[in-house]
Amino acid sequence: MVRKAPLALAATLLVLLSAPLWAEDEPLSGKWYSERWCALYGGQIGFRMADGGRCDCLTPSHAVEVAPAREWADAIGWSLRAGYQTGRRPGIVLIQEEAADSVHRQRLEAVIDRYSLPITVWTTSRGVPAVD
Repeated sequence: MVRKAPLALAATLLVLLSAPLWAEDEPLSGKWYSERWCALYGGQIGFRMADGGRCDCLTPSHAVEVAPAREWADAIGWSLRAGYQTGRRPGIVLIQEEAADSVHRQRLEAVIDRYSLPITVWTTSRGVPAVD
Protein backbone atom coordinates (compact mmCIF):
# COMPACT_ATOMS: atom_id res chain seq x y z
CA MET A 1 0.00 0.00 0.00
CA VAL A 2 2.91 2.31 0.68
CA ARG A 3 4.13 1.85 -2.89
CA LYS A 4 0.78 2.84 -4.39
CA ALA A 5 0.81 6.28 -2.72
CA PRO A 6 3.86 7.61 -4.63
CA LEU A 7 2.43 6.26 -7.88
CA ALA A 8 -0.95 7.90 -7.21
CA LEU A 9 0.78 11.17 -6.29
CA ALA A 10 2.86 11.09 -9.47
CA ALA A 11 -0.24 10.41 -11.60
CA THR A 12 -2.15 13.25 -9.92
CA LEU A 13 0.72 15.70 -10.50
CA LEU A 14 0.96 14.65 -14.14
CA VAL A 15 -2.76 15.31 -14.67
CA LEU A 16 -2.65 18.67 -12.88
CA LEU A 17 0.42 19.86 -14.75
CA SER A 18 -0.99 18.73 -18.10
CA ALA A 19 -4.41 20.40 -17.62
CA PRO A 20 -3.30 23.80 -18.96
CA LEU A 21 -2.05 22.07 -22.12
CA TRP A 22 -5.45 20.46 -22.70
CA ALA A 23 -7.20 23.77 -22.05
CA GLU A 24 -5.18 25.41 -24.85
CA ASP A 25 -6.67 23.02 -27.40
CA GLU A 26 -10.26 23.22 -26.21
CA PRO A 27 -12.51 25.69 -28.02
CA LEU A 28 -13.63 28.57 -25.85
CA SER A 29 -17.26 29.64 -25.69
CA GLY A 30 -18.62 32.79 -27.24
CA LYS A 31 -19.52 33.89 -23.74
CA TRP A 32 -15.84 33.71 -22.70
CA TYR A 33 -14.90 36.06 -25.53
CA SER A 34 -17.90 38.35 -24.95
CA GLU A 35 -17.11 38.79 -21.27
CA ARG A 36 -13.48 39.68 -21.83
CA TRP A 37 -13.94 41.87 -24.88
CA CYS A 38 -16.93 43.68 -23.40
CA ALA A 39 -15.05 44.40 -20.17
CA LEU A 40 -12.16 45.88 -22.17
CA TYR A 41 -14.54 48.25 -23.96
CA GLY A 42 -16.65 49.16 -20.93
CA GLY A 43 -19.79 47.50 -22.23
CA GLN A 44 -22.78 45.73 -20.77
CA ILE A 45 -22.82 41.98 -21.43
CA GLY A 46 -26.02 40.31 -22.63
CA PHE A 47 -28.10 43.48 -22.89
CA ARG A 48 -31.83 42.71 -23.17
CA MET A 49 -33.34 44.59 -26.12
CA ALA A 50 -36.91 45.90 -26.43
CA ASP A 51 -37.91 43.04 -28.75
CA GLY A 52 -36.77 40.47 -26.15
CA GLY A 53 -33.54 39.58 -27.93
CA ARG A 54 -30.08 39.99 -26.47
CA CYS A 55 -27.10 41.97 -27.64
CA ASP A 56 -23.77 40.30 -26.78
CA CYS A 57 -22.19 43.58 -25.69
CA LEU A 58 -23.66 47.07 -25.52
CA THR A 59 -20.97 49.76 -25.34
CA PRO A 60 -21.61 53.50 -25.12
CA SER A 61 -21.32 53.70 -28.91
CA HIS A 62 -21.98 50.21 -30.33
CA ALA A 63 -24.31 47.22 -30.18
CA VAL A 64 -21.86 44.37 -30.68
CA GLU A 65 -22.30 40.78 -31.80
CA VAL A 66 -19.47 38.40 -30.87
CA ALA A 67 -19.24 35.49 -33.31
CA PRO A 68 -16.86 32.77 -34.53
CA ALA A 69 -15.29 33.67 -37.87
CA ARG A 70 -17.24 30.98 -39.74
CA GLU A 71 -20.52 32.68 -38.67
CA TRP A 72 -19.61 36.03 -40.24
CA ALA A 73 -22.69 36.19 -42.47
CA ASP A 74 -25.10 35.60 -39.58
CA ALA A 75 -23.23 38.17 -37.50
CA ILE A 76 -24.07 40.85 -40.07
CA GLY A 77 -27.78 40.38 -39.49
CA TRP A 78 -27.47 40.06 -35.73
CA SER A 79 -25.40 43.23 -35.45
CA LEU A 80 -27.76 45.23 -37.67
CA ARG A 81 -30.73 44.08 -35.59
CA ALA A 82 -28.99 44.99 -32.33
CA GLY A 83 -28.00 48.38 -33.73
CA TYR A 84 -31.58 49.06 -34.80
CA GLN A 85 -33.03 47.93 -31.46
CA THR A 86 -30.61 49.96 -29.34
CA GLY A 87 -30.05 53.01 -31.51
CA ARG A 88 -26.31 52.36 -31.42
CA ARG A 89 -23.90 51.68 -34.24
CA PRO A 90 -23.75 47.95 -35.13
CA GLY A 91 -20.50 46.12 -34.49
CA ILE A 92 -19.05 42.64 -34.86
CA VAL A 93 -16.25 41.04 -32.88
CA LEU A 94 -15.01 38.24 -35.10
CA ILE A 95 -13.33 35.38 -33.23
CA GLN A 96 -10.33 34.25 -35.28
CA GLU A 97 -8.54 31.25 -33.78
CA GLU A 98 -6.90 29.76 -36.86
CA ALA A 99 -4.98 31.14 -39.83
CA ALA A 100 -7.76 29.89 -42.10
CA ASP A 101 -10.22 32.22 -40.32
CA SER A 102 -8.73 35.22 -42.12
CA VAL A 103 -10.74 34.30 -45.24
CA HIS A 104 -13.93 34.82 -43.23
CA ARG A 105 -12.79 38.29 -42.18
CA GLN A 106 -12.10 39.12 -45.85
CA ARG A 107 -15.58 37.95 -46.86
CA LEU A 108 -17.17 39.95 -44.04
CA GLU A 109 -15.34 43.12 -45.00
CA ALA A 110 -16.12 42.62 -48.71
CA VAL A 111 -19.87 42.46 -48.02
CA ILE A 112 -19.73 45.44 -45.65
CA ASP A 113 -17.82 47.47 -48.25
CA ARG A 114 -19.98 46.40 -51.21
CA TYR A 115 -23.22 47.45 -49.50
CA SER A 116 -21.76 50.34 -47.47
CA LEU A 117 -23.02 48.80 -44.24
CA PRO A 118 -22.40 50.90 -41.10
CA ILE A 119 -20.79 48.01 -39.21
CA THR A 120 -17.56 48.32 -37.23
CA VAL A 121 -15.49 45.13 -37.11
CA TRP A 122 -12.99 44.04 -34.48
CA THR A 123 -11.07 40.78 -34.31
CA THR A 124 -10.26 38.78 -31.20
CA SER A 125 -8.60 35.49 -30.39
CA ARG A 126 -7.60 33.38 -27.41
CA GLY A 127 -5.02 36.02 -26.56
CA VAL A 128 -7.64 38.60 -25.55
CA PRO A 129 -6.60 39.87 -22.12
CA ALA A 130 -8.79 38.87 -19.19
CA VAL A 131 -10.21 41.82 -17.31
CA ASP A 132 -11.59 41.15 -13.86
